[in-house]
Amino acid sequence: MKILYLTPRFPYPPNRGDALHVWHQLRYLAQRHEVWFACVDQHRPSAANLAHVRGMCREARVYARPRVISLARGAVSLCAGASVTQGFFWNAACARDLRQWSGRVAFDAVLTFSSAMSDYAALVDARRRVIDLSDVDSQKWAEFAAYATPLRGLYALESKRVAALESRALALHDSCLVINRREQRKLNERFGGVSSDVFCAAVDPSPDDPPQAVAPREPIIALIGSMDYAPNVRAVERFARDVWPIIARERRDARWLIVGRNPTRSVRRLGRLKRVTVTGTVPRVQPYLSRTRVIVNPVAGTIGLQTKLLVALAAGKAAVVSRDSAEGIDYDGRAPFLIADTPADYAAATLRLLDDDELARELSHRAQAMVTQYYDPARHLNRLDQYLAATPEPDLPGNSSESEAAPNPACVAAS
Repeated sequence: MKILYLTPRFPYPPNRGDALHVWHQLRYLAQRHEVWFACVDQHRPSAANLAHVRGMCREARVYARPRVISLARGAVSLCAGASVTQGFFWNAACARDLRQWSGRVAFDAVLTFSSAMSDYAALVDARRRVIDLSDVDSQKWAEFAAYATPLRGLYALESKRVAALESRALALHDSCLVINRREQRKLNERFGGVSSDVFCAAVDPSPDDPPQAVAPREPIIALIGSMDYAPNVRAVERFARDVWPIIARERRDARWLIVGRNPTRSVRRLGRLKRVTVTGTVPRVQPYLSRTRVIVNPVAGTIGLQTKLLVALAAGKAAVVSRDSAEGIDYDGRAPFLIADTPADYAAATLRLLDDDELARELSHRAQAMVTQYYDPARHLNRLDQYLAATPEPDLPGNSSESEAAPNPACVAAS
C-alpha cells in the first residue's frame, strides 16, 4: 500500500512514550509498504536521525518551528475560536507539501497520530483514513484543569476546544484507535459510544542489556520518565515529600535516581537531597535500569499509559506503582508489580522489595511475561494492515464501543 503517516513528534530516537509508539508503527509499515512521512516538531532532528527515518520511507519531511512561535500561533488560534493545539501544530509549509503529495500520489491510506494532526489529514485524498488518538487529549486537558493552577480556566477551555477537534477527527477518519481500555471508556463517555479499537503500545521484550537473573543487591530506587511532563513532575514532588523520607530513614544506604529528560527547576532541586540523583537527559535508559533494584511509578491521574514503566518491566524490574498507573496496563491474573495507594503503603512496598529477593525475582518474571504477552510488537503490529486496508476485514478484533468486561482486543489477538 501507499501510506501517509502524520505525527506531531519526530520518532527517532524513540526516547519518549509517544515517540516509541510511533517508531514501532512506522518501522513496521516501512518494512511492508511504501510510506510517506510528515512530522511537525518543535525541534529539528539531527542529520543522522533524519537520514535514518528517510532511509525507511519514500519521502520524509520534518517541519520544525521554535516553541515561542508555536505558542504564539496557538494563542492566535484560541482567540479565533479554535484550540491552542491546532495553532501550535499548524505549519503552512507542511500543508502545502501534503497537498502536493496528494496531487501526485494515490494514497491507499492515511494514518494520523493524535487529533493534533487531523486538520492535515483532511487535505489529503485517500481511500481510507485511520486515526490513532492514543490518549483522549480533551480529557487530558480536563484533568490538568482539575489541579489548582493559575491556568485552570485556560486548560478547561482547551479541553472543550480539543473535544470539538476530536469530534471532527472522528467523523473524518474511518477507524479510531486508542492506547488502552481506560482511554476507550473515556472516548465512549465523551462522544457517545463511538466505535473504536484498543491498539496496545509496543515495547521490545528483549532490551539492549539482558536483565540479570538476580536483582541487583545495591538498594537503588529509580523513577524514569520525561521530567517536564506535569503528571511526572507532580509524582516526583509527592514522592520526595511523602515517601522518600520514610525510605531514607529506614534504609540509610538507599539511593534514589530520577532519570528523565528536561527536568523542571523543582525536579532539579531534588538533586540537593542526600542520596538523590537527578540525571537529566540520558542517551540510554538501560544502564540505569541494570543498576536499579526497584522501579517506582507513583503517577496519579487516569491519563494514557506510562510507557517508560513498560520499558522497565520489559527489563525485568520489580516495581511499585500507583493504582492509576496500574489501571493503564493490561495483564491477566496476579499483578506483575506491587500496587500502593498511600505514602505509607508506598514506602512499605518499596522497602519490602529492597529486602525480599524471592519476591523481587517473582515480580521480574511476571513483568517480562506480561510484556511479552501483551506488548510485544511482533504479536499485534500486523493488525495495522487490517485497519489501513481499503476493504478491511469485517471481524476486526475489538471493533466495538467496548464493554467494561471485554478483554483488551489487542491482547485477544496476541494470546
